[in-house]
Parts: sequence; structure tokens; C-alpha cells
Amino acid sequence: MKKTSYTAVLAVVLSLVLFTGLTAQKKTVISENHMQNLITAIKSDNDGLKRSGIYWAGFYKVEKVVPLLLEEFLHENNKNKILIALSLYQMGKDSCIIKLMELSKNERNFEVKRICNAVVEQYQIDAELASK
Repeated sequence: MKKTSYTAVLAVVLSLVLFTGLTAQKKTVISENHMQNLITAIKSDNDGLKRSGIYWAGFYKVEKVVPLLLEEFLHENNKNKILIALSLYQMGKDSCIIKLMELSKNERNFEVKRICNAVVEQYQIDAELASK
């Protein structure tokens, strides 16, 4: 009896692990309406809504908003600039990191410049590890 329950528990745990791994790999498709809401959030005057939009753009890797994020980087406060840098990093594209490097060269705030440089450096480390 004990061996049977152990096997059943092991089977349930294994199936949960496999199911979680498969759902984590699923590509999220964002509808046009959701895309427009995300763009509206990023352009918003409400700082909390704007920060949420920037975060979700990076989380879902929405490449269509990259030009908007780069444009907003020039006009944002320091906290939002850091969040934009992290969202661009999450996109995982070389073009995003190159643009971030260009923007950080002209940045006046030391903290923002330091974080941008750290993001670029981490991206380069990730690229080296992926190529091995």
C-alpha cells in the first residue's frame, strides 16, 4: 500500500512539473486592442499606469512598442528610464541594446547611466553564455 501511494504521488508531481514546463514555453499572442491599450498606458500622464505599461511591454516582449519606449526614454524621469532600460533588456534583441547604448552615452544622471551600462554588460554576458 505504501509503495502504491508513493508511486501515485510521484506520478502527480511529475505530471505537474511537465505541465508547468510546457505552459511556460507558450508564446503569448497580444491582440490589437491590447496593443493599443499598452501604447496608451505608456503614453499616459499617470505615472503608475505608465510604469505598468513599460513593465508589461518588456514582460511580454512586445517589439512593436520599442520605438515608443526609446522615444519616451528621452523625456522620462530617472525611475522610468531605468524601467525602460530593463524592459529593453527583456526584449532580448540586439537592436534594442544598441539603441540603449546610444541613449545612455548622452545621459546626464549617473545612476541611470550606470544601470544602462550594467544592462548592456549583462546582455553581452548572456549572449556569450548562449553561444557556448
